[in-house]
Amino acid sequence: MSDLVFQDVGVPTTAGGSRGDAQVALVVISDGVLGTDMLPHYFIDRLGTISRLVAEDRAGRGLGTAAYQGFAQQIDAIAVSVLLQKRTTAGYDGPLLRSLDALLHDLLVRNGLGPTDVVRIKPVPNGVAQVTPYVFPLAPQSSRVTVGPPETTLPLGTAEFTVDSGLILGAAAPAVNPSDLWRFLYGETYKLRGGLLHFEWSFTIFAAAKGLGAPVGPNPTPITAADGTRYNYQPFARDTVYNIGTDYGNVRRLSDLLGPGSVIPASGPARDLLDASFRAALDASVSRGVTLTGKQTVNPGWKFHQIARTTGIGPALSGNYLTTDKRYIVQVFAGDTLFTPSSQQTGCSRLSQIGADNPAYGPVWAETYKVAPAPYAPTSPFQQMAAQLHLGAPLSAAYDTNYSGSAYRVQVFALDTLYQGSDGVIRRMGDLPLPDAIRWPPPGPKPGRLTINVGAPKAGDPNWPPPPPFTFLAAKAGAVEAALGHIDWTRNPASADKDAITIINGWDANNLVIVDIPQLRAFRLAGYGKLRFHKKAAAQLQQLFADWEAAGLLRLILSFDGAYTPRTIRSPVPGQVTNTLSNHAYGTAFDINAAQNPFTGQPALVGQPGSLRELVPAAYANGFYWGGHFTYGGGGHDGMHFEWAVPL
Repeated sequence: MSDLVFQDVGVPTTAGGSRGDAQVALVVISDGVLGTDMLPHYFIDRLGTISRLVAEDRAGRGLGTAAYQGFAQQIDAIAVSVLLQKRTTAGYDGPLLRSLDALLHDLLVRNGLGPTDVVRIKPVPNGVAQVTPYVFPLAPQSSRVTVGPPETTLPLGTAEFTVDSGLILGAAAPAVNPSDLWRFLYGETYKLRGGLLHFEWSFTIFAAAKGLGAPVGPNPTPITAADGTRYNYQPFARDTVYNIGTDYGNVRRLSDLLGPGSVIPASGPARDLLDASFRAALDASVSRGVTLTGKQTVNPGWKFHQIARTTGIGPALSGNYLTTDKRYIVQVFAGDTLFTPSSQQTGCSRLSQIGADNPAYGPVWAETYKVAPAPYAPTSPFQQMAAQLHLGAPLSAAYDTNYSGSAYRVQVFALDTLYQGSDGVIRRMGDLPLPDAIRWPPPGPKPGRLTINVGAPKAGDPNWPPPPPFTFLAAKAGAVEAALGHIDWTRNPASADKDAITIINGWDANNLVIVDIPQLRAFRLAGYGKLRFHKKAAAQLQQLFADWEAAGLLRLILSFDGAYTPRTIRSPVPGQVTNTLSNHAYGTAFDINAAQNPFTGQPALVGQPGSLRELVPAAYANGFYWGGHFTYGGGGHDGMHFEWAVPL
């Protein structure tokens, strides 16, 4: 078995049974304790020691019958089985994972199998067990196995044995940078309801730095107030954060906008954001498989909502409903669950403030777990610790995961995430130090961007945004060639485009590169995300689209209408041509939403379909000039057009 190190137990060449004519088709991974009902080919203990109990040309015992390739089969006859030692309250240990990685590599190569042939057997109540794919742990750094003293002694010379699991609760975990572990755990926390995690987003940094708990909804489509002001927002467990227009760095809290007291405003931006936060959090529950029942809107007259407002327990994760047994009215909020007996409909109690001896304790916790969604496990040490620390609603069940080659068991609650490493101790993510980048306010403007403030978008205003404090390259004589190089060209008579040219000095081969813009995967004219652009401007182009994505503005891009195109500038006079090269020919310009922003026409205004004006501030910050500020004949514009102007 190449350089894999293992130890034989008993006589593997005679243990187990005959395979008959069957060939090895599967590698089956199981967890548990060795015993008379399970005889695997290999056993890996928590120290990483690999023990061989049955030779691979013989069948092991204990896998039984399962559905495979459409019908029930005796799996032992076609499988090599690997049993892993795993404690019930934690994941796999790092040494075990490294040994498993090495063993699987050997097994797959020697038996001509692939990763999809590594499986588990999933029991089915009152039915035939199923062969299911095995979810691979994080690949360890090294596959070389060093065998240390065995943790468990197996009796030699017999296939019948019993092994104590012998869990080492005091085993030292591999050294992990605490702030790196926080980043990993925050990623686990965020992915449940927050959508794609961007550590550079202002909302992410602000919420983490201010301890606002888990996101309970994504950063959805902005809302627009009656006066045309646009609000970006995201609900977190302790508060909803928002900003106005394109002022993305000015993050604010909904609780500050609402002010003190229990009054819920009837209208206005605060009420709009409160309603939107509820809806975003409830929609996130649905996306997690939660079936919503009961009333799902904010009601200023309901005591539940007044209490939620004054106690700061965040948005609702469930509707306001009567339990199936009709004993309680319940509504789960991020920070706590509010309930009252159905016989006292004007009452309101908090789950965090009642004891386990209260008859409502178990039933209301069971209702609370429905938003995870997961079954309530009152004896779980994670649940007991979360209840003691008042960590709010569970957003997941406890589950096993791996980080940096080490196994962890994790459970995400709205107000903190609990984790357990190889030492068996359950700890809080909130006790880990934050990375240096998670500070509010941020230490300063991001490098590689210009600081330009144009104010909030103004609906219907043709003068917004104002021009930037720089101009386009062609405005200065000789500036284009000085920055981008000299192009020798001739007209291209073969093209239907009267402005098309042919580059004859090899400039394009020397200066253009393929740029990956994942935000443009959907657009054919963008090469489905890979387009040619000038090498000097490529990084700024990538950053611009990343910034638009981070700000939630990609939804404004309805069409991509071209980038590098060897041609001269379009003449505003029909039928005429110019002899000035377009920045498209230099690979430093691109067009979007052409249908709504036609050449020489009025660019779409903020609030109109196809408006690009909201995209312009980020373009300025990344050194791009907007064609909406061009003038042709004193009035025409090129609102579809953006071009590189300032190196950063």
